[in-house]
Amino acid sequence: MDRVGVITSFIHNIILLNIPLLFGTVGEIVVEKSGSLNLGVEGTMAVGAIFGYICGCFTNSMTVGILTAFIAGAVFGLLFAALTVSLQANQNITGLTLTTFGLGVYFFV
Repeated sequence: MDRVGVITSFIHNIILLNIPLLFGTVGEIVVEKSGSLNLGVEGTMAVGAIFGYICGCFTNSMTVGILTAFIAGAVFGLLFAALTVSLQANQNITGLTLTTFGLGVYFFV
C-alpha cells in the first residue's frame, strides 16, 4: 500500500474509533456551559458500557443492553450531581474519582 493510502486509512480509523469520545466531549461542553465541571465523563461512559454489555449478554437482547447502559450512565451522573451539588464536594476531585472508579470497574470485569 502506498503512503497516501496508509495515511488516509490511519486518519479514517482515528475518526471512526474516537466518535464515542467525541460524544462525551460534546456533552462535557454542554455541562461546562451550565457552570459545572464533570471530569468523570469517561468513567460514566465506561460504567454504562460494561453494564450494558453484561445485561445484553445475559438477556440476549440488544435493546435491554442499551437501556441498561443508559440507566447505569444516568445513575453515575446522578451520583456526581448528588455529591457536587447537594453535598458541595469538589468537582475536580469527585470527577477524577468517578473516572478512576468507572475505569477500574470496567477493566476488572
